[in-house]
Amino acid sequence: MRQLIRSFISGGIVLLAVANSVFGQWTAQAYVKDLYYRSHAEFRDSAYVVVYLNGVQQQPLISWYYKWQLSNSLSGPWNDMTGGFGYGPAYARINPDANIGSQYYYRVYVTGPGFAVLSNSVGAYMPGPSQQVNFYAQENNGTSLSSVTISHFTNPDWMWGVEGQSAPSFFLQQGTGDSPEAMRIVPNFLSDINYGFNNWSGNDGTALYQDYFTLNNISSGLTQIISYYNPADGNETIATSVVDAGGANGGTVQIKDPWLVDTSDPQFYTPPYGYHNLGMNAPFKSEPSPLQLTTSSKYNGVFLNQNPDPNNPQKPYYSASAPLIQNINGYTAFFAGWTSSPANSASFQNASATTTPVVFNSSGATVIAQ
Repeated sequence: MRQLIRSFISGGIVLLAVANSVFGQWTAQAYVKDLYYRSHAEFRDSAYVVVYLNGVQQQPLISWYYKWQLSNSLSGPWNDMTGGFGYGPAYARINPDANIGSQYYYRVYVTGPGFAVLSNSVGAYMPGPSQQVNFYAQENNGTSLSSVTISHFTNPDWMWGVEGQSAPSFFLQQGTGDSPEAMRIVPNFLSDINYGFNNWSGNDGTALYQDYFTLNNISSGLTQIISYYNPADGNETIATSVVDAGGANGGTVQIKDPWLVDTSDPQFYTPPYGYHNLGMNAPFKSEPSPLQLTTSSKYNGVFLNQNPDPNNPQKPYYSASAPLIQNINGYTAFFAGWTSSPANSASFQNASATTTPVVFNSSGATVIAQ
């Protein structure tokens, strides 16, 4: 959910109330989190407070009392929302859709044995209007998948879709805002059937190629997005071959795999989305030759027939690379070109270049750097 959350400041100093007691100095910091639409008529958020003594966070006690207040203005008036012992560090609120575009503010009084403190005022903005988008996960042949989870980032948590729908249904904010809507699907690879995430496709022409994505401008025409999982083939190899040494194999090869999720490489980790594939921003990975692209390897096999689209540079495709000169089993090998075995089992955009897009045309293809 795009959301505008502010802890209001004056002169660069957070308006945080301070209370002194025989124990020291108490402060209370309020926050707002998880702003999202649950339906067109139901916008939700949560406020919570953290209490500090002499700058050290304190664990809430059952004897503490919380009185939450709400206002449409920093200057008030402030209206009491709820109060209670022990259970009051957090407060959730459902807001009517009629208040789209409104700004509102929370604060809370916290009292306990020997102290009483008022938190800062924290504001939230109710964006809108919302757009209902149904999400589906399918095999590329149209078969529905039930073993994946599609979720929506509401900051800082991930929420599942509305229950009781024929498909996970999310209410996303239309138009632009302070931050984009973020979605993700997990897991990226289904090892029981050897299918892997390939792309998202929206009914308005939206095409996305990472298992998580963000949208900064959601059109009113976007009502459905399908996440397609394609069959992964695990019988492909990338290898070297020294022709003048009887086809000696060794050294290194490189692959750029837009669907790779490498949990050993921090490049593939983005908070809060976790590990994910990088699409065409994926780095080349250097591997010993021969590199066998099995479904049990970190590459989870390959997708066949992933052809580059000159009109869509973001549409993913594989690339292979090999050093111009390298030592292979004691031989100084000079790169001469790419070939495939069996013949035509793979295609190259430029077979004479050390780095080239490659298409695996059929199962069992071996891509060879000679």
